[in-house]
Amino acid sequence: MEKIKLEDILVSLERIIRPGDFTYQFLQGIEMDAPLVGNFISKLCEIQAMRKEPTVKKEIEDSLLKIFNFLYEWNQSIAFEMENVVCSKREWEENNLFLLAEINKAKKNFLKAIHYFELLFRKSYLYKYNKEALFSFTQCVLDSNDENLLRKTFRFISGFINDEIDYVTALTFSQLFREMVRRLPISDRIKIKLAILGSFTTTQIVPVLELFCLKENIYPEIYEAPFNQYEQEIINSNSSLYNFKPDIVIFAVTYRDIFEYPQISDENSMVLDKVNRTVERWISLWRLCRDKLGTVIIQHNFDIPEEDYFGNISRVLYQARRSFLHKVNIALAEAVKEGVILLDFDHISALFGKRRWFSNKYWYFSKQAFNLDAIPLLCSHYVATVKAIKGLAKKCLILDLDNTLWGGVVADEGVEEIKIGQGDPIGEAFQDFQRYLKQLKERGVILCVVSKNNESIAKEPFVKRKEMILGLEDFAVFIANWEDKAQNIKRISKILNLGLDSFVFIDDSPVEREMVRQSLPAVCVPELPNEPCEYRSFLDRQLYFEMAFYSKEDLNRTQFYQANLKREELKEQMPDLITFYKSLEMIANILPFSLSKLGRITQLVNKTNQFNLTTKRYSEVQLKEFMENPNIGSFYLELKDKFGDNGLVSIMIIRIENEEAFIDTWLMSCRVFGRTVENTFLDFVVNWLKEKRVKKIKGQYIPTQKNGYVKDLYVKMGFKKVKEFENGESFWEEEIDKLNIPDVGFIRVVTEDIK
Repeated sequence: MEKIKLEDILVSLERIIRPGDFTYQFLQGIEMDAPLVGNFISKLCEIQAMRKEPTVKKEIEDSLLKIFNFLYEWNQSIAFEMENVVCSKREWEENNLFLLAEINKAKKNFLKAIHYFELLFRKSYLYKYNKEALFSFTQCVLDSNDENLLRKTFRFISGFINDEIDYVTALTFSQLFREMVRRLPISDRIKIKLAILGSFTTTQIVPVLELFCLKENIYPEIYEAPFNQYEQEIINSNSSLYNFKPDIVIFAVTYRDIFEYPQISDENSMVLDKVNRTVERWISLWRLCRDKLGTVIIQHNFDIPEEDYFGNISRVLYQARRSFLHKVNIALAEAVKEGVILLDFDHISALFGKRRWFSNKYWYFSKQAFNLDAIPLLCSHYVATVKAIKGLAKKCLILDLDNTLWGGVVADEGVEEIKIGQGDPIGEAFQDFQRYLKQLKERGVILCVVSKNNESIAKEPFVKRKEMILGLEDFAVFIANWEDKAQNIKRISKILNLGLDSFVFIDDSPVEREMVRQSLPAVCVPELPNEPCEYRSFLDRQLYFEMAFYSKEDLNRTQFYQANLKREELKEQMPDLITFYKSLEMIANILPFSLSKLGRITQLVNKTNQFNLTTKRYSEVQLKEFMENPNIGSFYLELKDKFGDNGLVSIMIIRIENEEAFIDTWLMSCRVFGRTVENTFLDFVVNWLKEKRVKKIKGQYIPTQKNGYVKDLYVKMGFKKVKEFENGESFWEEEIDKLNIPDVGFIRVVTEDIK
């Protein structure tokens, strides 16, 4: 094998490399192969970083560039020999990509470097390379001060932050992400205030929690209560917790926070009394926190330890700790009230593995309740819950067909030969995956299809194969053609009136995945496992579709969008919009907030982005307070037409002071855009305000990245602009008697008397 001869370069490096040094030996002519190249370059870079003298650093830099160029030429010239003699193809590919990335990084060719790093990371052969390269490259991008490259790198590296990284890696990433976010525009961030009240040491959690928030473009301000002071923080109205005024409070507690465990001699009724007293304690803390702060609470249930002195019968004996904790967890779930979300802490401990989760050493020495390496897993669940509360969870799953919903290519193999159903391991895996997707659809996730295929052929399996769990009726939109998939996803976005960041795209083809990533960076495109048997578990672990609230509208969401398609088809057939609006036969039911509708109202408030004048988020507790406040008008609108019931689609909250009204919140579901609902709703509210003898109505528009749709809403409704700021925020007002809302009259209003 060819030897490297770098005597001329060695001369210029003798001042900093001692004879006998590892690097010196390399330069003396030791045979080099690809697996050693990365270490060689890293060693040289370390030497350069250690020297502070400007002249020496410049000399080293010049020599490094010469070495990099030499190594590149050398590596390329013997590539195939190395593949056969020294290492496997996979190892050579990894090291070669790593080498190319390092060469371009040293030359500050950052765009080329990121290209090679991306190729390396996509292969994911050696996770240690991923980490080292990610850290090295991120720091290099930070040094470049290139905002576009920084944004791209941030988005790319975010894909490698998952619940399987170890704690030390998470800490390193946290530092890098904080620095990257600091250099990105503030307008890109979703701000949130989180408080964590722990009965155990939470200091280690905070930086990782911040990391997982930043990964999701959430910029958190986190308050960490003192160790084991959660009760004092809640009871004392002057505590730092109340001064902080968090949006969300996490009750981070464990089984050690239960003070009454059963005795072996206890009767069953005595054990149940202890269960009830335990749950009542937490309910009282919820009540105090909600009443004083009006915040959303994320409450841990209790992790159940692996050991129990009753052994395997501990689940059936009331007096056993395992049985008792199980009953407490069930009772706690049943006791959850508005404004409280239960985090399944015990399930998370089981996911991590009970024997790894619990560590007596951690507890006795530092009061850390679980293994440090479990923190990324816990934080991923925290942030998924936060996203659900704030309306940031994904809404739509777009699916490929061939080798994604069944095995094989239907156009090539025929509908009878594709693998789906019992009797074949691959077919069973795809059937189970479809069953999971069906359950997602039934709980409110929108399913769509984008496939490169002839539509008639693509639909055949759903019609002819009885083993299929999913049917054509389960998809809100079904697109099968030979067009670019990114363009078809844009088409779905337009049809559903959903932003691209609401979508998850699943495709077995790495090429199609990468094309969508490059064309539509807002769309979430996960790296699907190679084995179909892993599809279901993989998708479930991503926590894309986490929920904070559940309502009957979730059950019917696919039908809502299918009905919308029929409306669009009718619209195309009509000569004009007026004829179309009249043909819909729309009926609106407008009523004040009620307890029975509060769950859906809360859901709409916290996830609606496009038609939302101020994008204010409120908890169920706060909305209930609005409902009970005589100086606040709070209304919801339900819409029906000849194609079906759209459900609760719009709300408005109006604050009244003296003879003036201020529209605090006005939002509407994207399902009913373009049907004059806003005119009807405002007309109703104005008439209600007249009865209240209100003289003037005011409104505010706070711009976001997503609500440009309503930028000119107030001017269209006859308001006058009174103030506008550089950031686009504006204030509007008009005398009630002078307000000229465009008269539409296409919607018949049905309502009860409003007091």
